[in-house]
Order: sequence, then structure tokens, then C-alpha cells
Amino acid sequence: MFNLGWGWDQLGGSMTPKVLEELVKSHRTIRVVTAQEILGLSEPVFSKLIDEAVRRKTVRVSDDKLISQIPQAEENIGVRMHNRFREKDAIGKLAAQQVGANSHLLIESGSTPAYFVKHLNFQDNISISTTSPLIAQSIVVQKHYIEVEVISGSLTPGNSNLHGPEAINRIEQIDADWSIISPVSLNAEQGLAYYFREDILVCEAMQRNGKKTMVIADSYKFGVPSRFSSNVPMEIDLLVTDAGSPAELDAVCKVLKPKEVLLADPETEERSELTLLDT
Repeated sequence: MFNLGWGWDQLGGSMTPKVLEELVKSHRTIRVVTAQEILGLSEPVFSKLIDEAVRRKTVRVSDDKLISQIPQAEENIGVRMHNRFREKDAIGKLAAQQVGANSHLLIESGSTPAYFVKHLNFQDNISISTTSPLIAQSIVVQKHYIEVEVISGSLTPGNSNLHGPEAINRIEQIDADWSIISPVSLNAEQGLAYYFREDILVCEAMQRNGKKTMVIADSYKFGVPSRFSSNVPMEIDLLVTDAGSPAELDAVCKVLKPKEVLLADPETEERSELTLLDT
């Protein structure tokens, strides 16, 4: 739970910008009206907090949202599977519809890729190589009898993506029809960004060894910085997201230059949460 107590000026009894910064950081991206309601502040007081946080370059305002400018690790994937699951499920379904029969897919770890796999038509003779043991496990749990390869590699605390030299070497041997990428964040300064340097190397290797590259990410990842980005130009064939952040999407597209952008609508039909085992 978000703690407001230590964000108060103990001498003057007024709220400091730190409390707003921590609130936005905990959400990564949050609507302005939602943040104001949570803090219970009048508009003049709340506006002053925003102005100060923007001056400190810890928060940025875009459209109707506040975006944290403090790089941070992602939450546990078990938590992420439930955050914005409607958007992720809609993105996953739309992305899966772009995959043709007899396709070999390279898929990195992530909650949105897990929803993507959920919607694949495995009767189309699809095979998968993935750096995510949890995604592979979810396929087995759904009783899909298909070829699934878990790419060997290293696991480190806070990172559910298998990585390291062994993983890179194996990825380089794969000739995939699609590489499915889901970065920690996307922004105009960094392009695709990750919290762990090892994940950038996995992303670059997947992009090199897929005939096409698909980026799948919900709009709450847009405009958020992270620690590491690629110095290698990447050719993005398809970006699948939702329409939640038009200005940030436009800025990201100017940098990534995807050949095609598809916008999923989470309101068009019923969605269901996906739970991965051992999360």
C-alpha cells in the first residue's frame, strides 16, 4: 500500500513533492485526476506539487497522465499479470491474429507475451522458442501439444527472462518467422528500454534472428524511462498496443518507425485474466 505519511513536511504540515513522485513511481503512469483523488488535494495545491515535481524532472505530464521519470525494476510477473490485464489481453489477442500457420516464434519473457501466447491458434502448427519458463509452462497447462523450446540461460533476482551467453548463442541458431518483443518501456529518448542490461542483449539477438519483429506493449509503458537501451538500429515490422497515450505513441513511433501500428480496444469484448503457475 502507498504510504503518504513520510511525504509531509514535518515542520509546516504541508505535503512535499516527494509524495507525488512516489505515487507516480508506484504506478509508472497514472491519470492526473486519479492521482489528485488519491492524495485528496485541492486543485491549486495539487497543481503546485505537479509543477515542483516537473521542475525536479521526476514526473512528466503527457495528455491526461503523469509519467514517472525514475527508472525502476518491474514488479513480480505474478503481479504484472493482473495489472491492466484487459489491455494486455486485447493486445495479445490482436497480436496473435497476425501470426500465420506454420510459424516459428521467438518470444521473450513478460506478462503481455503471456497473454499473446494464450490467444495463439496452436492448430496452425505453430512452434515456439522462448526465454520464459513460465510462458512455456502456461502452454503445457493449457494442454496444447506443440513444440516448445525453453532457451537455456541464467536467471537473476528480479528478472524472469533467461539471459546470458548460453541464451544468446542459442537464439543466434534459430531462424524464426516472428520475434515477439515486450520491453520494460518505450520512450522517445531511448526507443526500446530495459531495466537489466542482459535483456537488451536478448532483445537484440531476437531481432536479428527473426524474419519479422513484433513489439507488444500496453500504453502505460510509453514515456517511462529505464536504465538501458539498444545502440543498434532495430527494424520494427509491427507495434501492437492500445490507444491510451496518443502523444506518447506518436513520439515513440517517430523513433522506432514501425512499418505498421495496430491498436487494440480492451472494451470491445469480455476479457479474462491469465494466471501463471509459481508466480
